[in-house]
Amino acid sequence: MKKKILSVALVLCFLSVLIPVHAAPVFAETAEITSLSLSVTGPRPGQRSTDTAPVVKAEDGPFSIVAVSWLETLSGYSSQEPDLTFLFGETYYVYVLLKADKGYAFQKGKPIFSGVDEGYAEFAGCSVTGGTLEFAASKTYADGDYMRVKLSVKSYPWGISEVVFTVAPPKAGSSATDAMAAVTLADGQNCALTEARWNEQVLDDLFQEFDGTFEEGKTYYLSLEFAADAGYAFNQGGPNGVATVRVTGGTPMHEQLSVMNMMGEDGTLSSFGTVLIAVTAVGNGPDDPTPDDPTPDDPTPDDPTPDDPTPDDPTPDDPTPDDPTPDPLFGDIDFDGKVTASDARLALRRAVGLEAYAQGTNAFLVSDVDFDGKVTASDARLILRGAVGLEDPADWLAAYKKTKE
Repeated sequence: MKKKILSVALVLCFLSVLIPVHAAPVFAETAEITSLSLSVTGPRPGQRSTDTAPVVKAEDGPFSIVAVSWLETLSGYSSQEPDLTFLFGETYYVYVLLKADKGYAFQKGKPIFSGVDEGYAEFAGCSVTGGTLEFAASKTYADGDYMRVKLSVKSYPWGISEVVFTVAPPKAGSSATDAMAAVTLADGQNCALTEARWNEQVLDDLFQEFDGTFEEGKTYYLSLEFAADAGYAFNQGGPNGVATVRVTGGTPMHEQLSVMNMMGEDGTLSSFGTVLIAVTAVGNGPDDPTPDDPTPDDPTPDDPTPDDPTPDDPTPDDPTPDDPTPDPLFGDIDFDGKVTASDARLALRRAVGLEAYAQGTNAFLVSDVDFDGKVTASDARLILRGAVGLEDPADWLAAYKKTKE
């Protein structure tokens, strides 16, 4: 019996040499993706989700973005894009689907056993700039390895860091009529000139509108207001710095733009910037005489004579109607009974000569909330803080009464 078994064994060994044994197929190993970085750009206030796709970029790596969309909430997914109007400072959600390249797979962490992401596994190596990572998980399908990512972003405007424009100096003998025509904005400024006005400097801090005839060599002051386009705002400090001005043909009184960003009741943002430019009138030249110059024998007919007093000048018995009330509401420049962003904008416009209310008026009194005897951008900022509850107008009144003690 033992000889028979031994013979069978020898036969099998002999056959194993003659008949090759095929090894099991060897599959190539899948490389693991352990980290990746995404960057997201938040939507701009006033844009609509149906018109604006999320802007998401990924660093170079063995994967690609295959889908990006807005989400209504973080709780699930929707096959239909939400219809949203983005509001300043609000948070919105973005869904990103990534696919690993062939031969790669995202690292699998803790598995998810319930909900819309059941069967996925958490991915811990995702970093995000420009937003906040809310969720990242991957799953292997027949056609490859996929990862779902959910991000949150806030709606902020694009910052305007500089306004570039040219001012055409006025010619001596010409009239101060259309100040807007003297300014030319450079292309691509993402803002518009909304108002321009020629002024004369009366005191160090007081400018009044000039509507006469320019004199050669004399300096005049051009007050300008710019409004940022929808989805943009002038930089007002922080990591992006402040908006500056670069002008040809004049000299800015301050290199920085005085900025006022105001939130509307509907959540939209309006951004305004003002600046005061010193401009010197130039001569016409011998071949370009000014036809409107009055001659010594041709006095200007509108000049009042001593026997023709200006009818609108108040007499001692005709007090100025703007005399302050016993308890004025400081910061309420438009006298609507409350302190709002509109009052702050009026103060900012007054600081650069776009508003002309004079010292001694009630408007000037309630504008000068730091009580330094002039209306500046600092007053505008304080009034804006008062409009949002960061300053108390009652404190301004108390400080005013102390100055009168």
